[in-house]
Amino acid sequence: MGIGILTDRDSGESVMYCNTDEVAFGPVFGADEDPAEFLEWLGHETDKDARSVERNPLCDFVVRWRNEVEENEAEASGERHFTEPGAWSGGFASNH
Repeated sequence: MGIGILTDRDSGESVMYCNTDEVAFGPVFGADEDPAEFLEWLGHETDKDARSVERNPLCDFVVRWRNEVEENEAEASGERHFTEPGAWSGGFASNH
C-alpha cells in the first residue's frame, strides 16, 4: 500500500496514484518537477499522506512546495518569482 508515480515518457509530466486502488489524484506535475520530492516535503510539513488530503488543499500544498523550490532556485540565481496559494497552475489527474 502506498503512493506510486506515473510519468508520461513523451511529455515527462507525472501524476501520483494510490497503488492500492489504482486511482490517480492531485495535480499534474511538470517535466521539471519531481512528485517524490513533493511527497517528502508534504510529509515533513504536515505528517499527512497525500491520499488523505482533499483536492483543493492538496493543490495549495503543491503551490507552497513549488514556491519553496522557486525561492531556493531564486536565492541561487538572485531572482524571485512566487505563485499565491489558491492560484495553482496545473491540471487534476482525477476527481478522487
